Amino acid sequence: MNDQLLKTLKELKENEFEFNIIEDKTNLTYELLACIGDEDAYIRDELIYPALARLLYRDHLPESVLLDILRILFSKSHLLYGLGTKDNNVFTRTFSSLQIAVLLYKHNQKNFIPKDDLIVYFRQFCYYYQNEVDLRGFLEKEGWAHSIAHAADVFKQFAQSEELNEEHYQEMLGLVFDKFVQSDYLYINNEDERTVSALELLLQRNVVSDDFVSEWIMSFSKYEKLEDYKKEYIINTNVKNLLRSLYFRIESFKEELEEVLYLINPFKK
Repeated sequence: MNDQLLKTLKELKENEFEFNIIEDKTNLTYELLACIGDEDAYIRDELIYPALARLLYRDHLPESVLLDILRILFSKSHLLYGLGTKDNNVFTRTFSSLQIAVLLYKHNQKNFIPKDDLIVYFRQFCYYYQNEVDLRGFLEKEGWAHSIAHAADVFKQFAQSEELNEEHYQEMLGLVFDKFVQSDYLYINNEDERTVSALELLLQRNVVSDDFVSEWIMSFSKYEKLEDYKKEYIINTNVKNLLRSLYFRIESFKEELEEVLYLINPFKK
């Protein structure tokens, strides 16, 4: 990030991100987009993220620019940047997710994304989520990576999309299953709660059949058990935390949730 842009961002922060001091808001938006994954936690979290989110949400930009920004956010330079690696490229991906969530939220209020495009973006995001391997939450030096929590914010907005149907949401549930039945990383930064916030909205809409949801819940008791104790512990803990979080949000599936929690409890015998 160049010194002038950094100075501008600090001035904006001091003025609570009021953009009356900015003449060319479109140019500023593209400048911020180019450094969305800055490795400095303060610059990325406290300056770029809030400035860009406000520019995208507060009607500072025409819809044509918002659509172009959305296209860039989903591209190989952003959401898919370095996908499949575990390094600092993760910040570009995960902070692109957060801005995608902002634009989807705006779309759910104002309906500016064409239906066919939104469905394509949903598929692209599912591809990203399925192939994201850097699951780390908070890093002591670099700050928040938090890919699964940030992705949950995107799914939360997709869960409210009138353009999507049951097939899309079944796919979403399947991907969530896969991401929690994994033994590479123990989620310790509220990834379960953020994910359940998306699931709660989806289930409240009743766009997925009760039978499918019940089978989805029960499938957590049937994942392949591992002989490696550490790996099995990670899976079991991730699954229990997700289902417990869901238990306290969703009344209609408590019996199924209780049964699965009992079945996967390693101390039940």
